[in-house]
Amino acid sequence: MATYRCGMNPEGCPTEDAPGYCRYHPLEELVAVHGARQWSLHLPALGRTVPIPEEGLSVGRDAPAFAGLPGMSDLDQVSRDHARLEWRDGSLLLSDRGSSNGTFVDGTRLADGRSVEVGPGHTITFAKDIEVRIVDDEDV
Repeated sequence: MATYRCGMNPEGCPTEDAPGYCRYHPLEELVAVHGARQWSLHLPALGRTVPIPEEGLSVGRDAPAFAGLPGMSDLDQVSRDHARLEWRDGSLLLSDRGSSNGTFVDGTRLADGRSVEVGPGHTITFAKDIEVRIVDDEDV
């Protein structure tokens, strides 16, 4: 079951068990809080899904969660340490780790040192042609 918090005052307003609007800020939509849901990174090119743990996830050919995946070493356009997914204040942020071929969200290349919020529904591309997506494990 998911937990939801007010986006305006997440620490001050009570959590809720269902999506909707805050009791104290009726125009503020409630947002899902990490920990309530488990999201994973789905790699269609490899037919694999990798959970995104609370401590975040490094993405790349040599990253611990990916190095042993069959076919990952063949994706040489993906850098050894390509990108990073991190949970921060209930949001999932993606950043490029200085990869040679870039990281793209919905077709836009991430600038060096910049993080962008991602979630289910975003198209993430590593090195222009390795599409992945964030999936909510409750929907799989």
